[in-house]
Amino acid sequence: MFMWFIFLFLSFGFPPFTSRVILISSILTALMFITLFISYTITYKIENDRLLISTLGWKRVISLDSIAEVNVCSSDRVLRLRKFGIGIPNCLKLGYYTGDYGDVTSYVTSSKNILLIELKNGKKLAINPKSPNIVIEALKG
Repeated sequence: MFMWFIFLFLSFGFPPFTSRVILISSILTALMFITLFISYTITYKIENDRLLISTLGWKRVISLDSIAEVNVCSSDRVLRLRKFGIGIPNCLKLGYYTGDYGDVTSYVTSSKNILLIELKNGKKLAINPKSPNIVIEALKG
């Protein structure tokens, strides 16, 4: 639907059809590469009693004292419907999602090994570190 809107918008008074197709293809390709780059730069660290989630100039800091519960969950149950954010199927899911566990802020780069972190204030985060068992022990310990 969105692509048709762009197509109709660009079809009035712009260069020939071929130029518009090339322009739209270039923009979509650039967005895809930016999205993939973001997915490869997300990092998770535990240091100084804090969980650090960072990528491309921003980071989220979560005190380990504010974590109520940590569970390993499947992607299709936690991140069922995207409310806002970016996503590539079976790859990057960054933004706000909803699913069987309610609203979740997702920092996921793969559909495997998703940790659902519930904070004491009721908010939920989804991350997927390479070794979830080590992270679970560090967060619970």
